[in-house]
Amino acid sequence: MATTPNRNRIDDKGYYGSIGPEFAHALASPFSFFKYYTGEGGVRVPLIISGKNIPKGQRTNAFCFVTDIVPTMLELAGMKPVSNKIYAPITGNSLLPHIQNPAVPVYGENEGIGLEASNSAAYYLGDFKVVKNNIPLGDNKWYMYNLKTDPGETKDISKDFPEKFQAMRTAYDAYAKSVGAIEMEEGYAAEYVVAKKSFIVILKNNAIYILGLLAAIIALIVFLVRRRKAKVNQGA
Repeated sequence: MATTPNRNRIDDKGYYGSIGPEFAHALASPFSFFKYYTGEGGVRVPLIISGKNIPKGQRTNAFCFVTDIVPTMLELAGMKPVSNKIYAPITGNSLLPHIQNPAVPVYGENEGIGLEASNSAAYYLGDFKVVKNNIPLGDNKWYMYNLKTDPGETKDISKDFPEKFQAMRTAYDAYAKSVGAIEMEEGYAAEYVVAKKSFIVILKNNAIYILGLLAAIIALIVFLVRRRKAKVNQGA
Protein backbone atom coordinates (compact mmCIF):
# COMPACT_ATOMS: atom_id res chain seq x y z
CA MET A 1 0.00 0.00 0.00
CA ALA A 2 1.35 3.42 -0.95
CA THR A 3 2.29 5.75 1.86
CA THR A 4 2.52 9.51 2.01
CA PRO A 5 6.17 10.65 2.32
CA ASN A 6 7.15 12.33 5.55
CA ARG A 7 7.78 15.97 4.62
CA ASN A 8 9.72 16.55 7.84
CA ARG A 9 12.70 14.50 6.72
CA ILE A 10 15.84 16.47 5.93
CA ASP A 11 16.33 14.81 2.55
CA ASP A 12 12.76 15.33 1.34
CA LYS A 13 11.74 17.82 -1.32
CA GLY A 14 10.54 21.09 0.15
CA TYR A 15 12.52 20.80 3.38
CA TYR A 16 14.25 24.04 4.35
CA GLY A 17 15.45 23.24 7.84
CA SER A 18 19.01 23.54 9.05
CA ILE A 19 21.00 21.78 11.75
CA GLY A 20 22.62 25.12 12.63
CA PRO A 21 26.29 25.95 13.26
CA GLU A 22 26.42 24.16 16.63
CA PHE A 23 25.54 20.72 15.27
CA ALA A 24 27.49 21.40 12.08
CA HIS A 25 30.58 21.93 14.22
CA ALA A 26 29.82 18.73 16.12
CA LEU A 27 29.41 16.70 12.94
CA ALA A 28 32.67 18.08 11.48
CA SER A 29 34.62 17.44 14.69
CA PRO A 30 37.54 17.24 15.32
CA PHE A 31 38.15 19.54 12.36
CA SER A 32 37.52 23.28 12.27
CA PHE A 33 34.49 24.97 10.70
CA PHE A 34 32.09 23.25 8.27
CA LYS A 35 30.59 23.71 4.79
CA TYR A 36 30.79 27.26 3.30
CA TYR A 37 34.22 27.56 4.95
CA THR A 38 37.70 26.36 3.99
CA GLY A 39 38.61 25.01 7.42
CA GLU A 40 39.26 21.27 7.29
CA GLY A 41 35.74 20.60 8.59
CA GLY A 42 34.39 22.24 5.46
CA VAL A 43 36.62 20.62 2.84
CA ARG A 44 37.95 17.31 4.17
CA VAL A 45 35.82 14.32 3.18
CA PRO A 46 36.43 10.57 2.77
CA LEU A 47 36.86 9.05 -0.69
CA ILE A 48 36.05 5.41 -1.45
CA ILE A 49 37.26 3.87 -4.71
CA SER A 50 36.36 0.36 -5.82
CA GLY A 51 36.62 -1.52 -9.07
CA LYS A 52 38.70 -3.67 -11.34
CA ASN A 53 42.47 -3.55 -10.67
CA ILE A 54 41.86 -1.54 -7.48
CA PRO A 55 43.51 -3.11 -4.38
CA LYS A 56 40.99 -4.18 -1.74
CA GLY A 57 41.13 -3.16 1.90
CA GLN A 58 43.74 -0.48 1.30
CA ARG A 59 43.63 2.74 3.28
CA THR A 60 45.63 5.94 2.87
CA ASN A 61 45.72 9.42 4.37
CA ALA A 62 47.46 10.97 1.36
CA PHE A 63 46.32 14.45 0.36
CA CYS A 64 44.26 14.64 -2.82
CA PHE A 65 41.83 17.14 -4.30
CA VAL A 66 38.47 17.03 -6.06
CA THR A 67 40.13 17.85 -9.37
CA ASP A 68 42.00 14.53 -9.16
CA ILE A 69 38.82 12.50 -9.70
CA VAL A 70 38.47 13.04 -13.46
CA PRO A 71 42.15 12.32 -14.29
CA THR A 72 41.87 9.13 -12.21
CA MET A 73 38.72 8.00 -14.03
CA LEU A 74 40.28 8.76 -17.41
CA GLU A 75 43.40 6.75 -16.61
CA LEU A 76 41.33 3.83 -15.34
CA ALA A 77 39.41 3.93 -18.63
CA GLY A 78 42.63 4.08 -20.64
CA MET A 79 41.90 7.59 -21.89
CA LYS A 80 43.75 10.88 -21.88
CA PRO A 81 42.39 14.39 -21.23
CA VAL A 82 41.42 16.18 -24.43
CA SER A 83 42.07 19.91 -24.67
CA ASN A 84 39.14 22.03 -25.75
CA LYS A 85 39.17 25.81 -26.12
CA ILE A 86 35.49 26.05 -25.16
CA TYR A 87 35.90 24.49 -21.73
CA ALA A 88 38.33 25.03 -18.88
CA PRO A 89 41.29 22.63 -18.98
CA ILE A 90 41.20 19.50 -16.84
CA THR A 91 43.55 19.89 -13.89
CA GLY A 92 44.57 17.61 -11.06
CA ASN A 93 46.62 14.43 -10.81
CA SER A 94 45.56 10.84 -11.30
CA LEU A 95 45.32 8.89 -8.05
CA LEU A 96 46.05 5.60 -9.77
CA PRO A 97 49.85 5.61 -9.25
CA HIS A 98 49.30 6.17 -5.52
CA ILE A 99 46.55 3.55 -5.38
CA GLN A 100 48.82 0.97 -6.99
CA ASN A 101 51.78 1.98 -4.84
CA PRO A 102 51.02 3.98 -1.64
CA ALA A 103 54.68 5.03 -1.49
CA VAL A 104 54.08 7.24 -4.53
CA PRO A 105 52.62 10.60 -3.40
CA VAL A 106 49.69 12.18 -5.22
CA TYR A 107 51.38 15.58 -5.00
CA GLY A 108 55.01 16.48 -4.62
CA GLU A 109 56.27 18.74 -1.84
CA ASN A 110 56.43 21.70 -4.22
CA GLU A 111 53.02 21.15 -5.86
CA GLY A 112 50.54 23.58 -4.31
CA ILE A 113 46.76 23.54 -4.47
CA GLY A 114 44.55 26.64 -4.22
CA LEU A 115 40.93 26.75 -3.14
CA GLU A 116 38.28 29.49 -2.99
CA ALA A 117 34.69 29.02 -1.85
CA SER A 118 32.10 31.55 -0.67
CA ASN A 119 34.81 34.17 -0.09
CA SER A 120 36.84 31.78 2.09
CA ALA A 121 40.18 30.59 0.72
CA ALA A 122 43.07 28.21 1.30
CA TYR A 123 46.34 27.08 -0.22
CA TYR A 124 47.97 23.69 0.44
CA LEU A 125 51.66 22.92 0.06
CA GLY A 126 52.96 19.65 1.45
CA ASP A 127 51.93 19.40 5.11
CA PHE A 128 51.26 23.14 5.31
CA LYS A 129 48.10 25.13 4.73
CA VAL A 130 47.31 28.84 4.74
CA VAL A 131 43.65 29.64 5.15
CA LYS A 132 41.17 32.45 5.70
CA ASN A 133 37.54 31.91 6.65
CA ASN A 134 34.82 34.40 5.82
CA ILE A 135 32.26 35.92 8.19
CA PRO A 136 30.11 35.36 10.17
CA LEU A 137 32.16 32.65 11.92
CA GLY A 138 35.51 33.55 10.41
CA ASP A 139 37.40 36.84 10.57
CA ASN A 140 38.80 37.00 7.00
CA LYS A 141 42.36 36.88 8.32
CA TRP A 142 45.01 34.49 7.02
CA TYR A 143 46.46 31.77 9.26
CA MET A 144 48.94 28.96 8.75
CA TYR A 145 48.82 25.38 10.03
CA ASN A 146 50.77 22.15 9.79
CA LEU A 147 48.05 19.63 8.98
CA LYS A 148 50.28 16.65 9.71
CA THR A 149 50.73 17.62 13.36
CA ASP A 150 47.65 19.82 13.75
CA PRO A 151 44.77 18.61 11.53
CA GLY A 152 42.29 20.43 13.76
CA GLU A 153 43.92 23.78 12.88
CA THR A 154 44.31 24.85 16.48
CA LYS A 155 47.75 26.52 16.45
CA ASP A 156 48.61 29.32 14.02
CA ILE A 157 52.27 28.99 12.99
CA SER A 158 52.44 31.89 10.53
CA LYS A 159 54.88 33.79 12.77
CA ASP A 160 57.09 30.71 13.10
CA PHE A 161 57.47 30.42 9.31
CA PRO A 162 57.07 33.99 8.02
CA GLU A 163 58.84 33.41 4.68
CA LYS A 164 56.91 30.24 3.90
CA PHE A 165 53.68 31.89 4.99
CA GLN A 166 54.24 34.82 2.63
CA ALA A 167 55.32 32.53 -0.22
CA MET A 168 52.12 30.50 0.13
CA ARG A 169 50.02 33.67 0.32
CA THR A 170 51.67 34.87 -2.90
CA ALA A 171 51.05 31.47 -4.49
CA TYR A 172 47.38 31.67 -3.57
CA ASP A 173 47.08 35.16 -5.08
CA ALA A 174 48.58 33.83 -8.31
CA TYR A 175 46.11 30.92 -8.27
CA ALA A 176 43.14 33.23 -7.61
CA LYS A 177 44.19 35.47 -10.51
CA SER A 178 44.63 32.51 -12.87
CA VAL A 179 41.11 31.16 -12.21
CA GLY A 180 39.41 34.55 -11.94
CA ALA A 181 38.38 34.28 -8.29
CA ILE A 182 36.39 37.38 -7.31
CA GLU A 183 36.74 38.99 -3.89
CA MET A 184 33.23 39.62 -2.59
CA GLU A 185 32.08 42.93 -1.17
CA GLU A 186 32.52 43.65 2.53
CA GLY A 187 29.77 42.11 4.60
CA TYR A 188 29.12 39.20 2.21
CA ALA A 189 28.29 35.89 3.91
CA ALA A 190 27.12 32.78 2.09
CA GLU A 191 24.77 31.81 4.95
CA TYR A 192 22.92 35.12 4.68
CA VAL A 193 22.53 34.77 0.90
CA VAL A 194 21.27 31.18 1.17
CA ALA A 195 18.87 32.10 3.98
CA LYS A 196 17.49 35.02 1.97
CA LYS A 197 17.00 32.97 -1.19
CA SER A 198 15.48 30.07 0.76
CA PHE A 199 13.02 32.46 2.40
CA ILE A 200 12.00 33.79 -1.03
CA VAL A 201 11.50 30.24 -2.34
CA ILE A 202 9.41 29.34 0.70
CA LEU A 203 7.25 32.42 0.15
CA LYS A 204 6.75 31.58 -3.53
CA ASN A 205 5.97 27.92 -2.93
CA ASN A 206 3.60 28.64 -0.07
CA ALA A 207 2.11 31.96 -1.18
CA ILE A 208 -1.51 30.73 -1.03
CA TYR A 209 -1.12 29.38 2.50
CA ILE A 210 0.74 32.49 3.70
CA LEU A 211 -1.88 34.83 2.18
CA GLY A 212 -4.63 32.72 3.72
CA LEU A 213 -2.95 32.92 7.11
CA LEU A 214 -2.52 36.70 6.82
CA ALA A 215 -6.17 37.06 5.80
CA ALA A 216 -7.22 34.99 8.81
CA ILE A 217 -5.08 37.10 11.14
CA ILE A 218 -6.47 40.35 9.69
CA ALA A 219 -10.03 39.02 9.98
CA LEU A 220 -9.39 38.06 13.60
CA ILE A 221 -7.99 41.51 14.39
CA VAL A 222 -10.98 43.23 12.74
CA PHE A 223 -13.35 40.97 14.68
CA LEU A 224 -11.66 41.73 18.00
CA VAL A 225 -11.61 45.48 17.32
CA ARG A 226 -15.31 45.53 16.41
CA ARG A 227 -16.17 43.42 19.41
CA ARG A 228 -14.30 45.79 21.70
CA LYS A 229 -16.07 48.80 20.16
CA ALA A 230 -19.42 47.09 20.60
CA LYS A 231 -18.72 46.50 24.31
CA VAL A 232 -17.65 50.14 24.74
CA ASN A 233 -20.87 51.38 23.05
CA GLN A 234 -23.00 49.09 25.21
CA GLY A 235 -21.33 50.42 28.31
CA ALA A 236 -22.00 54.01 27.21
